[in-house]
Amino acid sequence: MTSRPHILIAIDSFKGSISSYDAASAIERGLKKIDSNVKVEKVPLADGGEGTVEAIISYAKGSYVTATVHDPLMRNVSAVYGLFNNNETAVLEMAAASGIGLLSEDERDPAIATTYGTGELILDALNKNCGSIIIGIGGSATNDGGVGMAMALGAKLLDYDGQDIGYEPQNFSKLYSIDFSQIDPRIKNMKITVLCDVNNPLVGKNGASHVYGSQKGADKKMIELLDANLKHLADVTEMELGRSFRNIAGAGAAGGLGFGLVAFLGARLQSGINFLTEFVNLEKKIRESDIVITGEGKVDSQTMFNKLPVGIAELAKKHNKKTICIAGQFEKEAFRMHGEQFDEMYFIMEEVVNNEDAMSNAAEHLERIASEKLKHLLRN
Repeated sequence: MTSRPHILIAIDSFKGSISSYDAASAIERGLKKIDSNVKVEKVPLADGGEGTVEAIISYAKGSYVTATVHDPLMRNVSAVYGLFNNNETAVLEMAAASGIGLLSEDERDPAIATTYGTGELILDALNKNCGSIIIGIGGSATNDGGVGMAMALGAKLLDYDGQDIGYEPQNFSKLYSIDFSQIDPRIKNMKITVLCDVNNPLVGKNGASHVYGSQKGADKKMIELLDANLKHLADVTEMELGRSFRNIAGAGAAGGLGFGLVAFLGARLQSGINFLTEFVNLEKKIRESDIVITGEGKVDSQTMFNKLPVGIAELAKKHNKKTICIAGQFEKEAFRMHGEQFDEMYFIMEEVVNNEDAMSNAAEHLERIASEKLKHLLRN
């Protein structure tokens, strides 16, 4: 290692608090307080959820556009997405239109929440003549199997009498057939890549409803209803299309939007982490660095299952690089990752008791941690 190490900051967003770019910038400022000449390279990252658009657009030097679409409860909302590659490629986050962050806690109701607005975002990209779409599907408020999304693009869900049953998941038991004849024909020529960070099937005990329904506002009775209705949706879809989609890894992501994007639009599901790390040539950047700093808002048991910080740590270990994890907070069981995945671990809530302060002033706390806890890195 040289007297001034090359430090790579490859970090996820701190969900609900600070973007990946702003988190990396805060840590950089802290390091520069120690040594203004230290070489720092920032690589904002995401796993398909919040921050995906920013991570891709910042690296690809693209631009942002805004579309007025419908939120999960069919209210108007302004949603931002990105364009790059000479505006040939759009990158979207379903959460911008159909995310849980758009609802207050007492508004959460997956029996009626819809991905219709996500379909409108796709339509907006089509109208801008994009030839391909990358869509991150983390952070959903929905459990509709992508039905709302498909309806915004022209699909119709019909009952036995040929009447439209609408987009609400609570009515899917009435579904008899799906009319795909009016789906926007431009979809056939569009490449759609779906970034997700979970491998859940659509239905069953590991499916969308049972695993994620409660955090979206469903009680046990509603979870059973939602799961049964998604199963019925899968049955009818597979009868119409002659192929099963329910057990594809990631079909249950975003309340079944993974299923809908594959079944209705012919999309391809991919690990968000793998896509982003390849997109930004992360392994090359790690190989050329001396120290890697990573992190996310909360390091917990889920982080151990190939969440972004662990994926980065594994790449760093492959090239014998020291890896430091900085997070908002750690769950107790995650500390066993100290020494296994990470050489050092620091977290905001170690010294900040007030959660509101930690969330609202994350940039200030990350800068402080970097300037106070990482001095030894620049003295070797």
